[in-house]
Amino acid sequence: DMNPDGRLANCDATPCSEAGDQNGRIESGDDTAGAVTPADNIESTVAFAHLGAADLISGIEATGSEAAYGQLLPEAKLGGGFNGIEYSEDGDLESAQDARVGHYLVMSGLTEAVDDNTGIATPARAAQIDRKLDDGKPNAGSVRADDNCAEGTGGDDNYAEDDDTVGCSMFLRVQG
Repeated sequence: DMNPDGRLANCDATPCSEAGDQNGRIESGDDTAGAVTPADNIESTVAFAHLGAADLISGIEATGSEAAYGQLLPEAKLGGGFNGIEYSEDGDLESAQDARVGHYLVMSGLTEAVDDNTGIATPARAAQIDRKLDDGKPNAGSVRADDNCAEGTGGDDNYAEDDDTVGCSMFLRVQG
């Protein structure tokens, strides 16, 4: 969400040179980060370029021209990667409903808008990650999954762990 001008070395080309609006929130407007090109100056994608240029994360080409995992977007060991940082202000976070206010890393399998079956994990694998980091509920807590990974649609629902379809996108809360 920052203006990198004069603050980050090696950050003089797009997308790294693009500035956020400095309102304290990394926002994506109506599009998930990976659904646009880096030149479109969507804060949720440009943030990774800024983090890479500041040496806070590795594996990022801060002046890359392609929103691809392992280039401008961080890769995940599970496959796919993180296609954005989303801010949930009113409880709406893509298809993960009733999210707490804050910033979330969006982990997906495709560098496009998060939708059903764009994820990188089976519901069982998503549940393992959620249990290890949080409460093990797909629609509650700080680790969430999109709706197609759950058996129902509410905070008390469970992951559909018998479903072996790879397609769960996850949202990991990193800051309130």
